Amino acid sequence: MIIVLIIFIISFAISYFEIKTSKLTLESTEMLINKLHAIFGAESEIEKLKFYISTGQLYKNKIINRSLPNTPDKLYLDGRIQKLDKHSTIIMTDSGNKLNLNSINKKIMLNLLKLKGLKEKAAVSAVNSILDWYDLNSTPRFGGAEIDFYKRKGMNYKPRNCSCIQSIYELRLIKGLNDPKVFNFIKNYLIISPYWHINLNTVDEYMLSAILGIPLTISKSLIKLRSLNNSLTPYDIRRILGYEPPILSDYLLISESPTFVIDIKVNFRFNDAKEEKECVIFFKQDNKTPYKVLKWVE
Repeated sequence: MIIVLIIFIISFAISYFEIKTSKLTLESTEMLINKLHAIFGAESEIEKLKFYISTGQLYKNKIINRSLPNTPDKLYLDGRIQKLDKHSTIIMTDSGNKLNLNSINKKIMLNLLKLKGLKEKAAVSAVNSILDWYDLNSTPRFGGAEIDFYKRKGMNYKPRNCSCIQSIYELRLIKGLNDPKVFNFIKNYLIISPYWHINLNTVDEYMLSAILGIPLTISKSLIKLRSLNNSLTPYDIRRILGYEPPILSDYLLISESPTFVIDIKVNFRFNDAKEEKECVIFFKQDNKTPYKVLKWVE
């Protein structure tokens, strides 16, 4: 009797273990399937957007495409969160609303850092440290940093001494930008792009304030005007300010049209799994291809 009871207990324990294992296996399998759905879904949304933009019409701050079923008639390029379908949200940003690190504008960068709250001296030091990181010599600018500074701080790296910066995150190595609070603010306003100009119709109030060198309160008013008119032109700015900021005379820098370089972020959710994909694509068409992928971020 005791032996039968022991056998029964062992059999029950084995059965319970097998059921428990099977349940965990099923849950793991379901999680894996959900994740695969999310990955493939995010990638398919990128492909859908490539076609949407390539076959649509690009305006100052949006794309209109009424020919594709089950998609919105228009998508905006100003960084707002938009739904593409029930599983995904997207953020599309025209590169003209950011500062290009391939040809850094010292004054705009300085203004951005001051908007973050840096004092004039600290902001100048940070900008000069960036320029020292880029230039070919080893002589530091005022408040800047060359190889001697990084050696004294015990850092096992030196300035790149080349303008071909590889990543925005490289800036975290530079004096003045190695403060996470400063970097996390400034990174949202930077891009590395071979095709670039400032687009007045996709910049936000901080970038507009930095570009024009005006108080944030005035740039917010200009953004409101842009929302009402669906456009902002150099003429509007001159009329509101009563003068022409020097940068407006640089026609190579300011444009009212999209740059055609678009930063796309997709967030796809399937059940409990989600996947994020990001890429930067140049959409100016030529005879060979309707677009060129400049960067792909997993």
